[in-house]
Amino acid sequence: MVIQFFNKYKSYTSFRFLVAGIINTLFGFIVGILFLSVLPFHYTLTIFLSTALSVCFNYFTSLTYVFKKINSKKTTIRYFLVYLIMYLINMICMSILIKQLSMSDILAFALCSPAIIVLTYLLQKNVVFQNEKNINNNTNL
Repeated sequence: MVIQFFNKYKSYTSFRFLVAGIINTLFGFIVGILFLSVLPFHYTLTIFLSTALSVCFNYFTSLTYVFKKINSKKTTIRYFLVYLIMYLINMICMSILIKQLSMSDILAFALCSPAIIVLTYLLQKNVVFQNEKNINNNTNL
């Protein structure tokens, strides 16, 4: 049943983004929590390091699985710029939650993540990979 569902929707870019996003989010979230728990740095540096590692992992899954794109310098630059913007937004969000609401860095990270995920998808779809066609000519959801 799961395989049938996957086979039915795998031609949609948004579905592939969702599947890769789940994997990438788990990877990024686990690395973020691990780094926040283990590394003795300020949360901004810790999240920067975990984001950098996660973005590299995400880049290859997005490029090869989600958007089925051949690597290009323009795409690579846009991709990493989107994540730089997402990092900055994440730091602003976390800073507000930590400084204004006295929230722990781990809880602030967990609360900011959903908005960052949605914004990332929208920017990747509409900025980074805007010219990409769906692999089966289906409508990009």
